[in-house]
Parts: sequence; C-alpha cells; structure tokens
Amino acid sequence: MLVYSDTRYVPTYTNTMVLEDKFNKYFYIHRSLYDQAVVLYDLYNKDIGMLRNMIAGTFKKKAALYFYENAPVPINILGLFLDLLDSMEELEEDLEVLSGIIHVISTTLDFRKLLKVDMQIRLSVRFSMSILNEYSLSWHKFFTESFEYDKLFKESKEMIQETNEPVSEELWEKWNDDIDFSDILNPVEEKVEVEVEEVEVKTSGLDVLKGW
Repeated sequence: MLVYSDTRYVPTYTNTMVLEDKFNKYFYIHRSLYDQAVVLYDLYNKDIGMLRNMIAGTFKKKAALYFYENAPVPINILGLFLDLLDSMEELEEDLEVLSGIIHVISTTLDFRKLLKVDMQIRLSVRFSMSILNEYSLSWHKFFTESFEYDKLFKESKEMIQETNEPVSEELWEKWNDDIDFSDILNPVEEKVEVEVEEVEVKTSGLDVLKGW
C-alpha cells in the first residue's frame, strides 16, 4: 500500500508508516512495501541505470525520475518501477498520480522478487495505463477509516482542557461544609507498641550447604 495526501492522517491500518516529503505532504506506506524499498535503495541507489535495465521497461518514463528525485528516501527508489507501464504516453509529473500507480502495481507484484526472475519473465510483466483509474477507491477507503491529525489533536486538547477546569467557588464551599478537615489538618498521634518475640532458628549443616 502506498497513499499520498496533503492532509496528515493518523492511520488505523496496522503496520502503516508515515513519511513527510519536502512539499510538506505525506506518504502512507505499508511496512512490507517500505522494507522492499529499503533493500532496493541499499542495493541500487548508486546505479539506478542498472536497476532500470533490470526492470526492463519498454519505455523509460521521465516521471519515474521525477518520483525518484522528489519522494523521500528510501521509497523514492520505487518510482523507477513506473517503467513497467507499457505505453509511450508520458505520465503526469504529479506525486499523487504516480503514488497511485505504484500502489496498484505493488498490490499485484513484489518488486524484489521481480528482479530475481529471468529476463524473459521480466519482459512479460507490463501494466496498461488503465491502472490510473484503479487506486482512487482503495485510497478513499483508507482516508475514511483514518483520523485527520489536526482534528484529532484539537479534540484531544479540548478534552484535556475540560478535565482540568478550575473548581468553582460555589462547589468548593459546598465541599468545605460537607467535609471535616480537622482530622486531616491536626492528626492525632498514636503510639503503637510492638512486641518482638525472639525466635531461635536452628539450621542443620545440610541446610547451610543448600545456600551455596
């Protein structure tokens, strides 16, 4: 799962990580996909040209480099898999659209495993431009089941303020009338005598050895 939004959410989905980009917008990514990105970035970041050749895309997309250059590390490496789109048509350089495409591809394909199979198999893995319309439904479900961070923070702050409101003078006077504080303010000292009984304990030699 990969979701992109200009709104900060608190996800309810388990194993979901949140990353902020340089545009102050947010990526929401499942831990399993993030782990793939970490390994791929570590292996191929120094030679992305080699990675693109391994992906064996028919048409290298300019948008793939756009995602790589603008998405946060290490998930930016996933942008190079946009070359799997089997179309000469260029993609819009929009992180939301590109994230949606990667989201759809990642639900049917393990990026790391793709690079381990034979080239002939890799050449057969292609996606049509129709996937541009497939991510909005699953993203909508994610948004509706998550909480907006600012709204949740505001509500939590209001609840804390309500619980910490000062006690009114009227209520305080009522408590003073109902409660006798004399015993609390002037406690009576009580002496308690404790009788200590001496007990002789006999220990055999065997019992002593058990302690060693």
